[in-house]
Amino acid sequence: METLKKKYVKVRKDTLDGLDYEAKEPGIEKLMADPRVVAEIRGEKAIRVEDLSRVLQQKFYHGVQQVAMTKKVNKQVPEVLNEMVTTRVLVKEALRKKIDKTPEYKQTVKEFEDEVLFGMFVQKAITPDIKVDEGW
Repeated sequence: METLKKKYVKVRKDTLDGLDYEAKEPGIEKLMADPRVVAEIRGEKAIRVEDLSRVLQQKFYHGVQQVAMTKKVNKQVPEVLNEMVTTRVLVKEALRKKIDKTPEYKQTVKEFEDEVLFGMFVQKAITPDIKVDEGW
């Protein structure tokens, strides 16, 4: 993974180090609209402050502001960025190696689709008919 990151990724450390999600200013709202680039991935769309902020917001379902008071948000930023970079680099490399064209990949996708469809069927067709009687 580190080899792939060195090959494809350039992190803008100055931008990353300048982010403070625990400060009152500029505030999460402004960071969620910040177009500055945090990481460049060769041949792919860059990861911007707004993208990183959105993922952080999703990670802390109670809201970044509330967690910021506990001084835990800034510690999570490198980990979240690493997850974002890793995902994009793995997908990029898999496509480059044409893994999506292999029979194994196609079979795995087919099995996943079947599981999702069956789950949806159960939710729509079977689950609504189940009634719990408090007399049990």
